Amino acid sequence: MELAQLIYTGDLDGIQKLIDANPEIVNTPDERGFTPLILATYLNKMEVAELFINNGAQVNAQDASGNTALMGVCFKGYPELAKMLLDNGADTTIKNHQGDTAISFARTHGHKAIEQLMI
Repeated sequence: MELAQLIYTGDLDGIQKLIDANPEIVNTPDERGFTPLILATYLNKMEVAELFINNGAQVNAQDASGNTALMGVCFKGYPELAKMLLDNGADTTIKNHQGDTAISFARTHGHKAIEQLMI
């Protein structure tokens, strides 16, 4: 099974087997530029995201549009994931290609709890 499918299903054992066989996979983007961590956080998969971080995922990696995992959770509204990313070094000042930051995403989409975490 390919990595994206394992992320969607939350198959931690399957993901860990792929990482064990190819550790670089944790930072390898897909065709859209999404790293596995970005995809996991966008899908609100906390345990999967933690697995990637614990295996060396770059927390501040950006996709093809310049968005980070933190920007995605600020857009979607996942405060627990936002806290976990921040606790692991997520940078609130990174800008995407449109000049937006994680804080601006939280503000624009009305996620005040997440915005408070970043201030």
